[in-house]
Amino acid sequence: MKERCQGTVVYFNRGLGYGFVVQHGHRDQIFVRCESIESPTEVLSEGQDVSFVVDLRDGRWEAAHVRV
Repeated sequence: MKERCQGTVVYFNRGLGYGFVVQHGHRDQIFVRCESIESPTEVLSEGQDVSFVVDLRDGRWEAAHVRV
């Protein structure tokens, strides 16, 4: 099982269903898709604290199993 990370939403486009999160203590932005959000609404807000698992998907790092 992969380790859960804590981070903050830096950008999320509700219309397109994707955004970016930054893991606490790091600078690199990690891509997140609305399908990876474990919430009925599948949306995030900028500045929101989240937990997630970092996963390599389609050649890039993505946040998976995102929880608010």
